[in-house]
Amino acid sequence: MTMNKIVQSYKILKKRHYIRKAKPKNDYWVSFYAHILEEYISKFGDNFSLIIYGDEDIEYDFYAIKYPTIKSLLTQQNYDPNYRRWILTIHQGEMRVHGGSERLDVSPFHGDDQIFSDLIEKSREFSIEQRALIQTLKSGDVISNEELCKIFGCSPQGGMRRGSRTNSLVLISDHTKSLYDDRWIGEILHYTGMGLKGDQDVTFAQNKTLIESNSNGVDVYLFELFSPKEYTYTGQVELADSPYWEIQEDIEKNPRKVIIFPLKLKEDVKKAPISQAILMELQQEQERKAGRLSIDELEIRAKSVRGPASQRAAVTTTFSRNPYVSAFAKVRADGVCQLCQKPAPFIDKNHDPYLETHHILWLSEGGEDSLQNTVALCPNCHKKMHILNLGEDKDRLFHAMEGS
Repeated sequence: MTMNKIVQSYKILKKRHYIRKAKPKNDYWVSFYAHILEEYISKFGDNFSLIIYGDEDIEYDFYAIKYPTIKSLLTQQNYDPNYRRWILTIHQGEMRVHGGSERLDVSPFHGDDQIFSDLIEKSREFSIEQRALIQTLKSGDVISNEELCKIFGCSPQGGMRRGSRTNSLVLISDHTKSLYDDRWIGEILHYTGMGLKGDQDVTFAQNKTLIESNSNGVDVYLFELFSPKEYTYTGQVELADSPYWEIQEDIEKNPRKVIIFPLKLKEDVKKAPISQAILMELQQEQERKAGRLSIDELEIRAKSVRGPASQRAAVTTTFSRNPYVSAFAKVRADGVCQLCQKPAPFIDKNHDPYLETHHILWLSEGGEDSLQNTVALCPNCHKKMHILNLGEDKDRLFHAMEGS
């Protein structure tokens, strides 16, 4: 049975062209929506076509009109604000806007083999360009949400985003929002499925896509958020094992069953380590959020935690401190903390008062590794300086160093 060429190749054609089904028995009545048209313009400028197809059983029953040709009809004046679209008809090869007097001869754009081949070629060019963009990503790259959507052709929202134009599924593991975090155990990410309320469903939306991803031809890509609005590319992933069920709270804090997907990086992908400073900042923020819970809610959540801790490779920047400056600072302090002015809390194995050296202006902030910037503190005051770093304490320490 003959089938309309547009229907046969709809998936690949819609990557590059705005396609609408018309009513051939009603002068090919069709409408185009402004917000969708704007999406194509933002991606391709003028370099795409508006395709109108009619009878699904007639091979070449379609019109493919390049956007620059038709945009003279798609003006604000011809726009229907009530339906938020342009309404068009084609009669005897002439297109007109509903309610308007303008006419456009579209008979040269009626379907044939050459027109169809040109449409397919444009769509394939786009697919190649998109795949090339994806291949430029390296594990550890940080991009914006806007860039992510442009590269993968996916929605700007949600934790599981289908990019139909790139035949991809983008997974977002957002470590900044939830106390119940997706967790890395060894080289396996245990990723929570889709669905905020009630028991999750393996056949629901992208849960089904991910479950079938090892056989349905869809490529799966993982991004992680360690800071708001910063999407860190981890790499292409695949199912490492069968999904399993776990009990977690839903958005209304009711217990429910969620799907956990064990994911691993593809064999040729190496996970980039994350800055230790970023991970420490994230951990502190999560602990601050936890500290705002009631003691009863905190106890319930703490008791629900099972299994090994999440693991993540990290990189840190270290500074080689001058040993003479460090040693002299301790001798100069003479066994007394230079902030609280109390004796060292204990004597170490070398029979020396235990104090720790500290740079008043941190080396990471451009401070010098010098005697004027180095003090000896007890462990409590040292921790206090790294957590609070109060201006009044820094002033006191700098004052103590004057003339020393």
